[in-house]
Amino acid sequence: QAVVEALPTLLNELDLAVLHVTGKKLYEETLTALDERDPNLRQHPFYRHMPYSAQMPALLTLADIAICRAGSLSLSEMYVCGIPTILVPYPYAAADHQRKNALASVRSGASRMIEDADCTGSRLTDELRTLLHTPNLMDSMRQSARALGHPNATADIVACLQRIAASS
Repeated sequence: QAVVEALPTLLNELDLAVLHVTGKKLYEETLTALDERDPNLRQHPFYRHMPYSAQMPALLTLADIAICRAGSLSLSEMYVCGIPTILVPYPYAAADHQRKNALASVRSGASRMIEDADCTGSRLTDELRTLLHTPNLMDSMRQSARALGHPNATADIVACLQRIAASS
């Protein structure tokens, strides 16, 4: 909802290209919201919307910043790619783990956070405007994200398990 509300500003004032991956559950609702906001938004040359993509690694190579939830898999992808994030933790996640993930990412310098209840189009636009107009902050966030990334995590875990198995 916040992205749809912010789209005219993001596309026309900030001159951003926006890839909006809604999730399958919210795709139709997003299309309806887009049409209610402005029927021309769906056809804007710098806006693409999709329910899901199996090509996230390729799409992430194009991203300068991501607005996303704060699940561990999403964060690990952002970190490996060195993408600064604005995190909106899902408020109903078990044991509030997304909020905890987001706070840790903010403390590390890789992210900014907006609570779900506070995530409006204007708040999102304000955060993006701040980041886009502060290149040193964006660079610092990229470096912090990369420092948190573990691109060889799977191989490291397998090697560790193999060492444990060999020693038993």
